[in-house]
Amino acid sequence: MIEKEKKEWFFAVQFVLWLCAGFSILVLGFYVISKGWNEAAYWGAFGDFVGGLLNPFFAFANLILLVTISYQLKARDEAQSEADRVAQREQSAFEVSYGLKSEAVKELVKILNNVPSPLRADTNYDTAIVQSALDFSDLFESQFHLFPTMEKGYNEMNLAFQRLYMIANSFKDLSDNGDQMDLEEKLRQDLTFCFYKDFLPVRQLFTKELRATLIR
Repeated sequence: MIEKEKKEWFFAVQFVLWLCAGFSILVLGFYVISKGWNEAAYWGAFGDFVGGLLNPFFAFANLILLVTISYQLKARDEAQSEADRVAQREQSAFEVSYGLKSEAVKELVKILNNVPSPLRADTNYDTAIVQSALDFSDLFESQFHLFPTMEKGYNEMNLAFQRLYMIANSFKDLSDNGDQMDLEEKLRQDLTFCFYKDFLPVRQLFTKELRATLIR
């Protein structure tokens, strides 16, 4: 932009100078042709003539130059003001988007961290898993436009919820029957293993990627 303005100003000055020089040569040539070089008596009158004719012309040329420069300065200021307004709007939009994303990340991480441990599993553990999965899915899908690159991680997180729920549901059915204590203990171990060796690593990776979206 600065180089372009310099070129425009240089062209304007150059145009005015060439215009003045050309007009001066034209006047001088016309006078020489009409009076000749040896008519010394006419050169005093010629000086008055040139001063009376060229001074207004030079003044007008200077006026054109000043108007041109003023117009270019005004155009530059307007362009700079518009650029500042655009930058301010973009900054405001970014701050709003970042604030929404930060709040969504906080809520999603909170939901995932509140998934209960199977060490405290009871007959309602499967219900707690389902509720956590629903809360997670509802919030993420409503804010998906903030995390367009997280679809793969979201699907893996849902699969981890499903695997955990399947074992929790089997554990509930067995607990409701009130027998087969050995099998119940085996399912509790499977549930614990699934939570710590499957669900938690997926949750850890997902929350790490989720937080990383705030600094991209």
